[in-house]
Amino acid sequence: MPGSSGHPFGKYVLLDRIAAGGMAEIFRAKYLAAAGVTKSVVIKRILPHYAGNRAFVSMFINEAKIACGLSHGNIAQVFDFGEIDGEYYLAMEHVYGQPLSRIARRAHELGVSVPTPFALFAIAEVCNGLHYAHTRCDDAGRPLGIVHRDVSPQNLLVGYEGEVKLVDFGIAKMRSAGGEGHTEHGALKGKFVYFSPEQARAKPLDGRSDIFATGIVLYELLTGRRPFEGKMMEVLGRIVKGELVPPSVLVPELPRELEETVMRALATRPEDRFQNALEMHDALHTYLHQTEPGFTSGAVGCFVRYLFRAELEAEGARPEVPAEFEEQLERWKRPTRPGSLRVPTWQEARPRRITTVETEVVPRRLLSGWRKVAAGAAALFVAGVALAFLFLPAGGRTFALTVTSRPPGATVLLDGEERGGETPARLEGLDATVAHRVELRLEGRRPFRTEVPPQSGEELALEAALDDLLVPGTAPLPSGVDLRDPVEDRLPPGPIAELPESRLQLVAREHAVSIPASPASRMRLDPAKTYRLSVEGVASLEGAGREQRLLSSVFYFGERVTGARTEGSFGQIRSDAPVEVSGLRALYGFILDDSPGDNSGALKIGVAERRSRSGEVLLVDPARNFIARTSRLARFSGLEPSVTYSVELTGTVDLGAGGGPAARLLYFVEAGDDPRLPRGGQGVLDAGVPLRVSGARSLWLLLPDDDPLDNSGELSVSISAQRTAGR
Repeated sequence: MPGSSGHPFGKYVLLDRIAAGGMAEIFRAKYLAAAGVTKSVVIKRILPHYAGNRAFVSMFINEAKIACGLSHGNIAQVFDFGEIDGEYYLAMEHVYGQPLSRIARRAHELGVSVPTPFALFAIAEVCNGLHYAHTRCDDAGRPLGIVHRDVSPQNLLVGYEGEVKLVDFGIAKMRSAGGEGHTEHGALKGKFVYFSPEQARAKPLDGRSDIFATGIVLYELLTGRRPFEGKMMEVLGRIVKGELVPPSVLVPELPRELEETVMRALATRPEDRFQNALEMHDALHTYLHQTEPGFTSGAVGCFVRYLFRAELEAEGARPEVPAEFEEQLERWKRPTRPGSLRVPTWQEARPRRITTVETEVVPRRLLSGWRKVAAGAAALFVAGVALAFLFLPAGGRTFALTVTSRPPGATVLLDGEERGGETPARLEGLDATVAHRVELRLEGRRPFRTEVPPQSGEELALEAALDDLLVPGTAPLPSGVDLRDPVEDRLPPGPIAELPESRLQLVAREHAVSIPASPASRMRLDPAKTYRLSVEGVASLEGAGREQRLLSSVFYFGERVTGARTEGSFGQIRSDAPVEVSGLRALYGFILDDSPGDNSGALKIGVAERRSRSGEVLLVDPARNFIARTSRLARFSGLEPSVTYSVELTGTVDLGAGGGPAARLLYFVEAGDDPRLPRGGQGVLDAGVPLRVSGARSLWLLLPDDDPLDNSGELSVSISAQRTAGR
């Protein structure tokens, strides 16, 4: 009999809950056999209040039918399915390890990128498992046509002994002779950032769609970025058109042969990709054998144990990581970009079919997931409202909408009016011929808004994941790469005044610099909130062999929501002078420097919501999150380092529809070579407040903005010599 350490569940004992989604939960458990024999397993169980949901039960049974018929070393085995006290469950293999999403995030937290051999080995193993699933046949020898449709880092488990397992066939598609388990076209399932072009267009899928998703995961591991990021419709448009940045742009040292493999997997047309997963496996395996012939699953396990050593020790285990492996790891390390691999906590492996997504705007306007419930049919999921509008038929008179949220208790608003109390809620009698606006509000959580398109009279269910108000956003591109704002290339260079010329005119429309297009570090904010910004840490702006200049301040720029006429949307944060901001949907942190390649150290911007005092940290790496001397910046040149200058700013500019009046600039002093003179600095030049500069050979000026083309007005900067420094 089980002791107090577990909860009996039929022939199993549930030990502890690993994860919980909106409709199911996962437990670590023990299987109790005869004569005291036990086996570690994982139990996936439908939550009790969803046991009566025919659509979800149908999907769960579909997962059982597919997964129980699969037996391969690279697929987590499901060996039991049943019902206990009205609760359906799956019993599956316990993989003692971590999801690839957590592995990638932990590597980033430790300041390293995932080693290329690890990435190649893991993805090659995934391809092995996919090829087995894709080529499975029924007892009569007819292909089952299995397509996973949700290949993503959170569904790829890597064990501490180096095994790699594909999990979660909950939304997989399977053809069978009688059509049982068939999923209709026009339904979108999975996480949209891993969609194939044909999946984004709701077209029929085959195994080559999984190959595309696997290529995205490989791209992400090799570069630290997904090839497609942003708002859902923008992402799907780029996927369909094949618009992606070659990985060598982000990682210049990436070998050409490896890039060709990645790009072939990501070909827009299925016929241009690897035609089966075995082909992709062979390409990766061949390259790995040629470049790292000694790399095995043992090295994979060592890397995972190295990353999660603290967790293993807390469990009482003794993770063995040979010293020679750690030495080898140093050779594989590539400097990681601050925040460049964004694998948020919602990407943990969890038992849910509803897609939870990250967006680049606040409030988020995506539907976390749709289930279209039809009697006797499998559940149909749609990953976003806009695509639902494109692919779901209109017609019918009324329909019912069931709304749930994680966490529950959110107020439900329908077309701007409170309706249905709090989640979970059921809204009935909705007009099926028109679109409806649904909003969920819960204190301490980001509002959820979406639009339900016209329906065909069927019942719908909406599940929304309500994010915390403060969530870190995406990271910048590598230094020197500008892929986000082609407008910058069409703008004229900044004005230059060579002394004795003593005045500069900055035209806001022509000379402002787009910060979202720069390598600045980035964090998303809630524009309805006020935040207190502080800075900690020290950065060194000189390398070895030169006199160091220590910096304990950082520049910030706030990306405003349209119509938010806020002042002070950019400036400097000093350790002794915190700053308050509001009306911002994104915050950028950066420094100005003349030679950022030799910088070191780190600066941390503390971002605390004023009312709750809860907050996050935005990391600014002085070697990467910088704006260097370019032709886009205005500057005074020909300064004499031994002379002290007075610099004055006059005028006001308007920073466009999303901005407001600005009467300030950011500046950077390029120091002279004489170490006896001041080493320069950076700060804010405000109108009417003269700035004294000494020890400089040039003065660089920056007007930061998000969209220079809607600006107006001019700023005038004058400079005059005051006295000789050091005399």
